[in-house]
Amino acid sequence: MNTSIFLLIVLLSVMMVVLIALTVYLLDKLRVLENSLKSLSSLNFRSSGDNQSPQSGQHSAVQDPYFYGLTGQRLWRVLESNSDPDYNQVEIEEVRSRFIAVLSRALTIIKDTHPDQIPNTITEDSDGWGVYLRTLRGSITIWLPMELVSQIRNLTNLAMSSNERELLTESERVVEAIFQRINASTAPQGTKTTIAQSLTI
Repeated sequence: MNTSIFLLIVLLSVMMVVLIALTVYLLDKLRVLENSLKSLSSLNFRSSGDNQSPQSGQHSAVQDPYFYGLTGQRLWRVLESNSDPDYNQVEIEEVRSRFIAVLSRALTIIKDTHPDQIPNTITEDSDGWGVYLRTLRGSITIWLPMELVSQIRNLTNLAMSSNERELLTESERVVEAIFQRINASTAPQGTKTTIAQSLTI
């Protein structure tokens, strides 16, 4: 009888500890969500000159709110410096993961663009290229510096003169360089490999 009471007390204690831990975890997630919603409501998502959106009138002026108003070269600069006075670290990490989610599309467009027929979804300047992408919630411009653009475009030439293994190795090297620049070296290797493989098609 005493043993069963003791076991019941132990079981109730363990359940209480689990419930407390779960409550703390959920409250923390709620705090992060609340901060994100406050940031979204305080930002103006209309295009600005710093955002480097394509100038063509056919592009949507509604930016994807999940990027907290960051787009183009400013988005790249925030990820590369890993800081910005207007954004906290949680917001920067969220934007970084969303940048990675659409990166493959932008890289494929850059790789497949013919030198003499650059589409109007790409903006060029001496510093880099911006690739305009549509998302479910609006639009975003993924900007990359010119040295990385050149390496991505060189993959097309490499595909003509190298075997598949060499092409994949070079694609992985380029993708790793991008991830290092945006402070995402610790991202899952599977994500990097998937992006690299998409550049070999």
